[in-house]
Amino acid sequence: MRLANALIVWAAVLLGAYLSSGNINLASLLSGFSISLLAIGGYLLNDYFDVAVDKINQPNRLIPSGRLTRKHALIYSIICFFIANGIFIILNLNLLYISLGISVLLFIYTPFLKPRPLIGNIVVSLLLSTTFPIGALAISGKIKEIIFPVIFAFLLNLPREILKDGEDIAGDLRVGLRTFPIVFGLKKTRCLVITLLSLLSLSLIFASFYYGLLFTLIVCVGMILPFIIISIKSKISPGWFRSSQLILKISMIPGLIALLLSTIK
Repeated sequence: MRLANALIVWAAVLLGAYLSSGNINLASLLSGFSISLLAIGGYLLNDYFDVAVDKINQPNRLIPSGRLTRKHALIYSIICFFIANGIFIILNLNLLYISLGISVLLFIYTPFLKPRPLIGNIVVSLLLSTTFPIGALAISGKIKEIIFPVIFAFLLNLPREILKDGEDIAGDLRVGLRTFPIVFGLKKTRCLVITLLSLLSLSLIFASFYYGLLFTLIVCVGMILPFIIISIKSKISPGWFRSSQLILKISMIPGLIALLLSTIK
């Protein structure tokens, strides 16, 4: 699952390059690879810090299952960060500054940002939304062409991150985290998620006037319809949070496809 996430990140960088310029070059390919390495390094770092929580919430992950030690997770994470930033040193100094900023935020995320209500969720969502401008900068494309994809990525990932906190509430409570579901309760968390999905749906409808019929058809079937189902079937239970965040993860794919096909006139 983590590899699939890294591949989605890579695809988003390439899509940012293509939407902003109409092309994909070696620099955008390498930038996508580097950002994917940062994502993998971030996941390993999160696993390193989150062992106690994962033993309860995610016992099948690498460290709790015994397939990887904490020491090796940290070493592999640092290697990923070094390689990713090293590529940007050669490739593009402006992207290096962004990459270094992402690296710092990933290092402080789990111990300092994740335990605080919404702050960690917002930071992760912002980091994921930077994939599109990174692709645009790698190919010197037009930033204005990826403004909506940035908004789209943020509004899609923020409710998903909040849903993941609702899913993991049992383990998070036990180790003393103060995530939004713990501080404000599952009922308010559900309301916040539905509100964010409504905002995302409205933004997709608004964007359809710009991107055209094909984009509209794909997002209506692949995104807005699942969002409506999530809202109708909403429950104050970890099961609903789990299934809903998986649906949102899957909906990233039609979202990326719709943006790609929107370039067909």
